[in-house]
Amino acid sequence: MVCDAGGVLVVAGALEGESLKAKATGGEAKTQKMGAFKADRWSGDSQLFWSGAKPGDTLELELPEKTGPVDLDVVLTCAKDYAIV
Repeated sequence: MVCDAGGVLVVAGALEGESLKAKATGGEAKTQKMGAFKADRWSGDSQLFWSGAKPGDTLELELPEKTGPVDLDVVLTCAKDYAIV
């Protein structure tokens, strides 16, 4: 992880969820700016925020086509007042 010229945390080579095409069967998926949260840091100061979904709804993210093995890491924001994953 590195910081850009403005001091924003950036994960080199990462595909950020908020930059991927999202398709939800319910609710709304959008980019949420996270710069106001000073206790923690998010890569690019933003995250993919999916709200309004109901049990059974799904969210699909379009990933670029790759050949060969890849590593997939999922990093989720945790909050005691939102969601069970």
